[in-house]
Amino acid sequence: MDGWMDNEQQQTTTTATTTTTTTTTTTTTTTTTTTTTTTTTTTTTTQECKADAMRAAVAALEMHPAVRELYKRYLYAGRDYPAGIDVVRRRVKQEFLANKDLTSEEDILRAVARGRWYYNKEFIPAIQLKKYRTMKHRYYD
Repeated sequence: MDGWMDNEQQQTTTTATTTTTTTTTTTTTTTTTTTTTTTTTTTTTTQECKADAMRAAVAALEMHPAVRELYKRYLYAGRDYPAGIDVVRRRVKQEFLANKDLTSEEDILRAVARGRWYYNKEFIPAIQLKKYRTMKHRYYD
């Protein structure tokens, strides 16, 4: 138990946990038992959330370096994309999440190659066309 509870609260918590664990079929519970059980569940839920956050952080660290590099490349170039960075961020995230379950090295590199092809053949030319039209509009029209 935590050191901040007094003895009476510790006994109530222990009794509530024992009552809840031992007699699951009994329908008679006191208000104190319900409150204590809810508090215990809330603490467990908070701990589970922290554990989930840790697992997500570890998973992010385990991302293949080529995948991270491609994602950064899209976001960096997306600042100049005609539709704007918000559209690029949403579409890129959607496509990357669609391939999040790939586990073999070969499948990951194949998906990265497909992403690089799209980046070089579709994404960059759209940005260059936007820049060309802007320059032409400024100096020739």
